[in-house]
Amino acid sequence: MAIVAATASPPASFATIRNSRKWGEEKKSVLYLRNALSQLIDTNRLCGNGKDGFSVSSVNQ
Repeated sequence: MAIVAATASPPASFATIRNSRKWGEEKKSVLYLRNALSQLIDTNRLCGNGKDGFSVSSVNQ
């Protein structure tokens, strides 16, 4: 969620999230990220999708 919130021009694409330097040396797998993003969307912390990008949900701002 911190990666999406720190995006200079939301929404953040899946590639932007996956390639973020905030992960450090470990690049997360696609399956791991899709599951994490799905959980964040299900709990209304993020909104969006893989096609249009992801943003922090306005409910949490």
